[in-house]
Amino acid sequence: CGGAVVETLPAGWNASSITGAGSGVFNVADNKIRWGPIDAPSCGGIASSVLTYATTPNATQTGTKTFAGLLSADGTSYDIGGSTTINQVVIPTYTLSVAKAGTGSGTVTSNPAGISCGSTCSASFNQGTNVTLAASANADSTFAGWSGACSGTGTCIVSSAASVTAAFNLIPFDYSLSASGVTLQQGSTGSNTVTVTRTAGTAQPVTVSVGTLPAGVTLTSANNQVCTPTAGSCSVSFSYSASTSATVGSTSVSVSGASSGVAAKSTTFSLAVTAIPTYTLSVAKAGTGSGTVT
Repeated sequence: CGGAVVETLPAGWNASSITGAGSGVFNVADNKIRWGPIDAPSCGGIASSVLTYATTPNATQTGTKTFAGLLSADGTSYDIGGSTTINQVVIPTYTLSVAKAGTGSGTVTSNPAGISCGSTCSASFNQGTNVTLAASANADSTFAGWSGACSGTGTCIVSSAASVTAAFNLIPFDYSLSASGVTLQQGSTGSNTVTVTRTAGTAQPVTVSVGTLPAGVTLTSANNQVCTPTAGSCSVSFSYSASTSATVGSTSVSVSGASSGVAAKSTTFSLAVTAIPTYTLSVAKAGTGSGTVT
């Protein structure tokens, strides 16, 4: 009385969402779905049953595919509903290519995924798919815009074969200067620090120079010192000597910075000269005689 239904799928196809009497099971080894046992009405079974499933094609195949169903009962096989054929074709694709230009750097990515340029700058997408490109500049650069199939700096959407160029410009280097003050006593020495801070772009060398000093004060270290603020900032130190006759008081001393392609920078610091401390010695003379004390 028991029977079984077997549906044969094309090689490489898959089946899911199987329903109907007999608890259908897909065996990937032979590409068959089997329902059973299914009892006939004379055996207390069902009069009819709808057997359903969902199938996923092999994405690399093309051509006409045949699906055949057989009912096996009491050792005999019967065609059920004949055979169904499906003409499988590959979805046409188009190629999208991305190039980068400019003095800067960055990455272009796509949605849906496929392009990460970076390293992968060309990919194929199914015909009719809208591909959105996004440009992300590196920290030292700015995104300057699209050319080719897109323009401007907004969203770039492509739906057919195209070439797109993303331009990235390097952010120009810029910096600021700051200098600590210094106090010298007449006849002594001292030093101060000048700090170069990168405010934009990629770090490059900066030459730092100390300007005119007050009378009696000399620079004892090298002038025109160079540092590169690779880590964000860098510092150079300058040493000074005050003679015993150096002019007492506070003077504003200029510091300048020079770097290729960047406007000159300057700042000032306070250089103070203090007098040598003194004390008073008094001499008195006594007695009936006379003389001189020196």
